[in-house]
Amino acid sequence: MNTDEIRRKLLSWYDEQHRDLPWRKTKDPYKIWVSEIMLQQTRVDTVLRYYDRFISAFPDVVSLAEADEQTVLKLWEGLGYYRRAKALHEGAKEIVRNHHSILPESFEDLLGIKGIGRYTAGAIASIAYGEKVPAVDGNAVRVFSRLIRYTSCVDTSDGARVMWKTGTCLVDPKRPGDFNQGVMDLSNAVCKKGRPACDMCPLEGLCESSFDSLAEKLPVHKEKKAPVTECWEVTLMIDREKNRIAVIQRTEALLGGLWIFPLTLLPPNEPPDHYIGRARHVFTHRVWEMWITAQEVKEQDRTDVLWADAVTLNNLPFPSAMRIPLILARKMLEGEGIQEAGKRKKPSKRL
Repeated sequence: MNTDEIRRKLLSWYDEQHRDLPWRKTKDPYKIWVSEIMLQQTRVDTVLRYYDRFISAFPDVVSLAEADEQTVLKLWEGLGYYRRAKALHEGAKEIVRNHHSILPESFEDLLGIKGIGRYTAGAIASIAYGEKVPAVDGNAVRVFSRLIRYTSCVDTSDGARVMWKTGTCLVDPKRPGDFNQGVMDLSNAVCKKGRPACDMCPLEGLCESSFDSLAEKLPVHKEKKAPVTECWEVTLMIDREKNRIAVIQRTEALLGGLWIFPLTLLPPNEPPDHYIGRARHVFTHRVWEMWITAQEVKEQDRTDVLWADAVTLNNLPFPSAMRIPLILARKMLEGEGIQEAGKRKKPSKRL
């Protein structure tokens, strides 16, 4: 592996082709940290809609640490993977409490902060502080596995070790941050999933997988299990007299801290007899099939919920899974009649 030539060509390509992104216009480790957490499992064009707004609300680690968790989650609303926001918030508190409100300057010390794993530590240390460390996420794994023709499964301890060793060998000592970001841009523009554009790659001739189309088959992953499907009845309980609707704060690990409408788990293939809407949401390991129903309920009959008016409803953080129920709930509070969307078909009687 011609390390010097790979560095030179990748950095030359990056200088000409790099994406113009707001978090690349700063060396502030806090802002880089926020961007890297947002970018985990999320497309860049989606993050662009959230980053500036989040930084405007919390311009430094102190303002984030002092914020109420509900405010943080509200600004994160729609971005998904809410554990990231909660870990970011807790990490900020830890930095204020134990590190004089300054992010640690080394890869190893960054790993000690809640919510900062190896990739994020590598990104912050290399981009903000110039430390010669790699930043190896799924995108980098795709580039590295093709570059060195790694045909074993990457989702193992051995696979991870090889990928990090490759990144450590390759990262440029003078421009480690640019090199790591160059790998990210290469994976986005050229070394894509499925069919990479090898004829456009600055590393063509240096990549051991490009000459026989093996790159299309790499990296090798473990076979993923099919997500589990759960069926839920989402009930919009409204007190017509007070014009308030019932919501519940989720306490489970999935969507913990966010607000939802009352849920009832249904048997498979047995939807409620009548419903006003349907929704479907895909999580990483499960799918929610939802039937939305409406009930008129008096507040005094349900004291285990929060009764929210229209203003309160808009201020609470809701997950994307509740997008359609939330639309219907707002219409109900605005006095719009909601027509029945469907009803369960009963089996026909045999004569």
